[in-house]
Amino acid sequence: LNGTWCILQNCHLGIGFMSQIERILTKTSDIQQDFRLWVTCEITNRFPIGLLQMSIKVTMEPPAGLKAGLLRTYTTTVTQELLDKIDHEQW
Repeated sequence: LNGTWCILQNCHLGIGFMSQIERILTKTSDIQQDFRLWVTCEITNRFPIGLLQMSIKVTMEPPAGLKAGLLRTYTTTVTQELLDKIDHEQW
């Protein structure tokens, strides 16, 4: 996997695919250090626990309404300053 960012939204709708992603990430040995997988998901107990354990979790209160949710999705910018606040060696 090359050193780019990938976003997967509404992953609670594709739990089976998330299990495949977990297998890919655990079995692939040549993942570049700059690769980031950004996942959005509603709370569900079916989400693969291994994928959660290898992740940094960020929680946000959902906005009211579909329009507000889409607006926040496409206007929220992840900056280096925001990432610097996360105390984790992988960031």
